[in-house]
Amino acid sequence: SLPPLPPPRRLAPFAPHSSARRPAPKPKKPRPSSASRRRDPARILSYVNFWFGDENLPNDSYILDVLEHNGGRFPVETLRTFPKLKPLGPPSVDDIVAAVSGSRKVGVEQDPENGEWYLRVKVAAASGMAA
Repeated sequence: SLPPLPPPRRLAPFAPHSSARRPAPKPKKPRPSSASRRRDPARILSYVNFWFGDENLPNDSYILDVLEHNGGRFPVETLRTFPKLKPLGPPSVDDIVAAVSGSRKVGVEQDPENGEWYLRVKVAAASGMAA
């Protein structure tokens, strides 16, 4: 035969939730429009300075390969495809050129033959690359 069942547990009485007890929802902070995020030069410059900086560049095989393939220049159009920049719009070539024009890590130049914009590393990185 089976052992006896334990006695039932007593539950606390049910108290329905009252809307009076709930705190009012906090107002949401307005998010910048996609156009203003796309033209956020400080954020673009921050990413570029990191990617082409002395700590990241020597270990970034993709950027090093692109630089080697393009004679030490990195196409701005290629930079627009980076996943970190996609939430920003992605930014236009003009947005990137304007944002990095004051960078200490990279310079910008336009190819006179095809009109394409390129970044060129200004500071010698640990990999031995120099502008």
